[in-house]
Amino acid sequence: ENIFDQYRKSNDVIAAWKGLPSLGNACEAQCWAGAMLKYMLRFGRVPEYDAKLREFFAVFLAEEEENAVMRMTLFAKPHEDFPAYHMYRSRRIQEQHFAVSMVLDAYKLYGEQRFLDYAVGAMNTLIDLYQKEDGRLETGHGGKNEDYSTVCCLIIPYVDMALFFADKDPVLHQKYLTAAQKLAQHIYDRG
Repeated sequence: ENIFDQYRKSNDVIAAWKGLPSLGNACEAQCWAGAMLKYMLRFGRVPEYDAKLREFFAVFLAEEEENAVMRMTLFAKPHEDFPAYHMYRSRRIQEQHFAVSMVLDAYKLYGEQRFLDYAVGAMNTLIDLYQKEDGRLETGHGGKNEDYSTVCCLIIPYVDMALFFADKDPVLHQKYLTAAQKLAQHIYDRG
């Protein structure tokens, strides 16, 4: 056996699970979904994985507020004091960064425009709401503003989005590249 066999076996366990493994949050509790998407992007579609991911996306991208789950749903409509394309009732921005990566990968895998709309909407919301002029990512999760720039390697979706749009949309490419560069410079300067 090699590491790819273990990768497949771990996905098989999740695919066979009754219901979703957890509704805890869109970050640590949903790493399985991102891993399953990456697996299929590399090795091809697996019907059982597709079925599990469709079940996941029904909650993750719930369209009606009564189906939205706090810290788990990337909600496309404004709610409470949150703008559109924001994690439902959560300022834990790592959840939204993980969400951008997952919906971008879902678009690459399935080609459905809604996934790309969510990726762009969520990334724009992150930049507009949380990225400061010096590049840091600041959130008020927990009652006080904190620099979250190094939590869960949040730079990844900025780079992924910049690379994805490099040959598709020069305006979005530049927006995401600039955000990534500013964040990288802030992290470097911060030490």
